[in-house]
Amino acid sequence: MASPSVLCKTHTTEDVILYCDDCELLVCRECVRQEHKLHNFLKFKEKVGDSRLCLTDNLLTLNSARLPRLRENLQDVISLQETKEHDTKDMLTEIVSRADKMIENITLIREKLMNRSELLHEKNLTVIEKKIAQINARIDIFERADAFAKGALEHGFDEEIIHEDLELRRQLHNFQPINIYEDIDRPIYVDGDLNELVLKQMFGTVLSEIRDLSNEDNKRPALKVQKISMFVCGNEDIVGICAIKSDVAWLHPKKGSRNTLVNVNGHQMSSLDFGFVVTSLTLSKNGKIYMTDYSINRIISMDSSKKFHTEITLSLHPIGIIVCSDEDILICLTDEWIYNTTSKSQRKVVRMTKEFKEKVTFELDEQGENIFTLPIAVAENLNGDVCVVDKIASDKGRVCVLYDTGKLRFVYEHRGASMPFDPSSVCCTRYSNIVIADPANNVVEIVSDGGEFLHFLITEKGGCIMPISLGKDPDDRIWIGCGSGKCIILKYRYGLPK
Repeated sequence: MASPSVLCKTHTTEDVILYCDDCELLVCRECVRQEHKLHNFLKFKEKVGDSRLCLTDNLLTLNSARLPRLRENLQDVISLQETKEHDTKDMLTEIVSRADKMIENITLIREKLMNRSELLHEKNLTVIEKKIAQINARIDIFERADAFAKGALEHGFDEEIIHEDLELRRQLHNFQPINIYEDIDRPIYVDGDLNELVLKQMFGTVLSEIRDLSNEDNKRPALKVQKISMFVCGNEDIVGICAIKSDVAWLHPKKGSRNTLVNVNGHQMSSLDFGFVVTSLTLSKNGKIYMTDYSINRIISMDSSKKFHTEITLSLHPIGIIVCSDEDILICLTDEWIYNTTSKSQRKVVRMTKEFKEKVTFELDEQGENIFTLPIAVAENLNGDVCVVDKIASDKGRVCVLYDTGKLRFVYEHRGASMPFDPSSVCCTRYSNIVIADPANNVVEIVSDGGEFLHFLITEKGGCIMPISLGKDPDDRIWIGCGSGKCIILKYRYGLPK
């Protein structure tokens, strides 16, 4: 049976006579003369024969391989759907179980803290009861002594007057008023971080396997740094920063006694001549700012009304200063600003009460040798460690980390930088990380509380040129004072894997 003629789709009155191999179209005479001119062609009947053979082969492939494989695919996908539903139920069960476990642990921690608080209270009560008994006994002794002495003066013989005088003097010498605070514990509650990010890191997260396979770093929390602002205040190096609020800080320039109060955007709110060149400054919990005056060995305070008061005059030069979480004060002290020591050198850090009574001295190691060459900056970490920037040469330094008892824990000296490690300032964050400014290498770096280098917080590429001083505000933002009056404010956190 002959096939009916096929009309061209472009020239609808013309019969198809050829197949354009270039365009894969059936064409007529008009097509050949016009748009398909100079193309390669097959005769229509030849193309029909070729297509018949190919179609037969492809049908065989379709029925013998492709369709069966697709039907298998369908069954596999249905099975996968069931598996994933089961996996999701298991994952949800794990999430609920993890939440229950966290609640259980939190309850246990709460009970332990409450029990410890009650135990400390009971110990204090026992000490207080002993002190009450001791004081009552002394009151009783002196009341009886008072009666005997008065009786002797009024009616006694000379010998009795002498006896009562000697007895009362002995009692006055032996029974002094007692120190009511001695052996009394002063526990405080230091609240932990309820930041949502930190809780998520404790709780866990749901990772995408595909994304993790493409980037192994996604399996670990990544450092997220936000640049809050960067501005210039004057043209002198900023060698001291003291944040007094979450968005306000005093900036101390390298030269002169005039200091500037700025907000987080660099707006200069006020300027004040302190009357002396500040070496270091820090904020206390009661709002006072404590400052060191190296030249005449003073610790000076400034209250909220900007009135100054000399708190203490020391025998050594004070350099770095920081107020601790318990309101104690850490101060770096030196007998002179040189980078070598002798057996007579005095280079130390002292911990003082808020009344400036010395409690702990950090000076000698277990071999009796000086720990520090020239301690210039100090910070307290959340775990109680004392972190000290120690200059060991004019262009080189290190960070010494000590237990709160005074024993040296470790020394951090960054390796591999283009210039020698020469830290100038240090602070600690809510993650218990140690943040160090290194002006020689134009970096601020983050170190773990165990002394492991973690990250660069900012480098020269981010605009950090000669970072000299560090400050931390109540929102845990890092204020960086740099050369030529530049100030950079950053906030960092650890993000969950993407």
